[in-house]
Amino acid sequence: MDVAAGSGLRELLTGRDYRRILATRIFAQFGDGSFQVGLAGMFFFSPQRETTPTGVAWALTASLLPYTLIGPFAGVLLDRWYRRQVLLVANGIRAVLVLICAALVYTGTVNAVLLLVVLACLSVDRFVLAGLGASLPHVVRPRDLVLANSITPTIGTISSVVGGAAGFGLARLLGGDDEAAGLAIGLTIATYLASGAAVSRLPVTALGPAGGPVRAPILAQVADLAIGMAHGARHVWRRPSARGSMLLTAAIRIGFGAFAIVTILLCRNSFTDNVDDGIAMVAVVAGLAGVGAGLAAVIVPIGARFLGLRGWTTLCLLVMIVVYGCYAFAMSAPVLIGGALPLGLAVQGVKVAVDTTLQRAVDDRYLGRAFSLYDMVFNASFVISAVLAVLSVPASGYATALFAGIAAVCLLAAAVTRRLLPDMPASVTE
Repeated sequence: MDVAAGSGLRELLTGRDYRRILATRIFAQFGDGSFQVGLAGMFFFSPQRETTPTGVAWALTASLLPYTLIGPFAGVLLDRWYRRQVLLVANGIRAVLVLICAALVYTGTVNAVLLLVVLACLSVDRFVLAGLGASLPHVVRPRDLVLANSITPTIGTISSVVGGAAGFGLARLLGGDDEAAGLAIGLTIATYLASGAAVSRLPVTALGPAGGPVRAPILAQVADLAIGMAHGARHVWRRPSARGSMLLTAAIRIGFGAFAIVTILLCRNSFTDNVDDGIAMVAVVAGLAGVGAGLAAVIVPIGARFLGLRGWTTLCLLVMIVVYGCYAFAMSAPVLIGGALPLGLAVQGVKVAVDTTLQRAVDDRYLGRAFSLYDMVFNASFVISAVLAVLSVPASGYATALFAGIAAVCLLAAAVTRRLLPDMPASVTE
C-alpha cells in the first residue's frame, strides 16, 4: 500500500460510524465463514456420513438459491425499512436460526428440515451483505467511497476465511463428529450477536434510506421490480452480444460448478484415505483455482491488448477444453491439482470479457438490471451443474461423460465466439 493509500485508510478509520459498520461486517462474515465451513465439513467430510453426488448437489444448491432468487428483491426491502434496523433484526434472526441448526446437527438430524433452516439462514445473510453495501455511502465521505469500497469487502473476506479456519479447527479439535460440528456451529451465534451489537450503536436513521423508508405498499414495490426486471431481460435478449455473453456465462459456470462438485467427491471418496487428507486436498485445489483467478487481474489486460477481447476469450475457452478433456479421460490427483490454476485463470478471464461486453452493449438505464440478471444466470448455472452431477457422476467422482460434454460445449462456444462477442479495443479491457 502506498503512502497516499495508507493516509486515506487512516483517515477513513477515524470515522466512528464507519468503524461500527466495519465491525458489523467483520463479526458477521467471521460467523458466516465458520458456519459455512462447519456445514461443509459435516455434509462432505464427516466420517459418519457417506458423501454422494446427490448430497453435494443438495448442499450447494441450498447455498446458492438465496443469491439466485432473493438477491434482486433484497433492495426493495432495504429501501422500505431503515437499514440499521434491517441489520440489527437480521443478525438476531440469524442467531436464532443458527441455534436451531446447531441443535439439529448435534443430534445428527441431517434431512430436509436442516436444509430448510440452512436455506433460511443464508437468505437472511443475503439481506445483511446487501444492507452493508447500501449503507456504506452514509458513513463515509463521497471522496472516500472508492477506497472504502476497496477495503471493506476485502477485510470482510479475510474475516470470513479466518472464521472458516477457526470453525474447522474447533470442529476437528472437538472430535470431528456431528456433535463437534454442532458445537462449532453453535459458537457462531456469539459472532452474530456481536455484529448486531456493533450496528445497534448507530442511530436508527444513520444508514438511510435518505428521506426515510419508502411508504408504498411492499407488494407494489416488488411488482414494479419484477416488471422492471422483465423489461431489462427483454433489452438484453435483443442485444446479440449481451445475449451471447449471458449464454457464455451459463456455459462456463456450469463447467466450473461440475469441477467443484467432482473435486469434493474425488478428494473425499477416491484420492485420499481419511477425512483430514481429503479436506487438505480440497483446500489445495480451491487455493490454486483462487490464485488463477487472482492472476487474471494482471494477465487479462495484457492478453486482451495483444489478442483483442474476442481472441483472448477464445484462448481462455481453449484452455478450458484442454483441462476438461484431461479431466474426462486422464483424471488423477496430479491432473486435478494441475488443472486448477489454469482453469481458475481461464474462467475469470472469460468473466472479465463478459463484464466488459455487458457494460458496452447494454444501455446505461438498463445496466443495473442487466447485472442483476447476470448474477441470477451466474448462480442458477451452478445449480444446473448440480443437477447434471446427480444424473451423471458416481460417488467416486470420476465423471468422464460429464467433462467430455462440458469440453464439447466450450469447443462450440469457442467456434461461435466471433458472433457472441465484439472485438473491442484494448483500452476497454484495461
